[in-house]
Amino acid sequence: MKSLKYLLNGITGHVYKYAHNIKDLKNKTVIDIPCGDGRMSAVFKELGATVESYDLDSKDNDYIEHRHKFADMNERLPIDSNHADIILCQEGIEHLQDQFFIFSEFNRILKKGGILILTTPSISNIRSKLAYLFMETENFKRLPYNEIDALWRVDKSNDKTKVYFGHLFLITCSKLFTISKINGFRLKENILTKISTSSFFWCILLYPLILLSNALSYFIYLKNNKLRTNVKDKIMRETFLMNINYKTLLSKHTFWILEKNMSSNESIDSLSSFSEEVSEEIKTSREVR
Repeated sequence: MKSLKYLLNGITGHVYKYAHNIKDLKNKTVIDIPCGDGRMSAVFKELGATVESYDLDSKDNDYIEHRHKFADMNERLPIDSNHADIILCQEGIEHLQDQFFIFSEFNRILKKGGILILTTPSISNIRSKLAYLFMETENFKRLPYNEIDALWRVDKSNDKTKVYFGHLFLITCSKLFTISKINGFRLKENILTKISTSSFFWCILLYPLILLSNALSYFIYLKNNKLRTNVKDKIMRETFLMNINYKTLLSKHTFWILEKNMSSNESIDSLSSFSEEVSEEIKTSREVR
């Protein structure tokens, strides 16, 4: 087993600092998926948590004494419902084609009020926005993923072929925010990670334009939606603020702390009822006219 001294650079260093700021991890169950080489599993274990580690390979870890268990994040996870206090998903969702599904699984596994610690490479910083504008890729050092680069691993067993991808499904902050909200999560904290130097300098030049374009879009929405509601106004305001947030525009990685407020089904039922009420109001308004 390797020593942790100290492979805690990059995004892992930020997660390490956050873990040490969590109050009293004793008697807390932490799910680390995908756990990789197990370094953050080791950190949470040192802090007193009960740690369960999962990844695609059931093998010995470099940093923890026990083998981690097999789990495929594209399928139902082999974990009981309402089991975990904390889930750590570090650099995992960008590999998954069905990100909505894994959020519903995270919700199922977490206890109410439980925390999802989530990191993923950001394509919402200014550098990535510009790279997508000119090259449809996340940075200027890389061409778009092709069919060879996208295939990270192919497993053939029991006459079934499973394909695992590289960073083919990188996700924007706004889309990530929407998927998490539909699945009953609340964004508790948006943590600044390492700042992209090029994003910082581009921000000096482009931030007035970014602010103006988002403000125009927001106020056009306010003007055109006569039958607005407090709930919808709140959602649009949150989206607007997310788009102009310096953490969104500068961070190399998205690092969010999400809290489970309700089950996925409860959240979907609530949103569905709200949509039906708005549709009925629109219909009534048109009939009056």
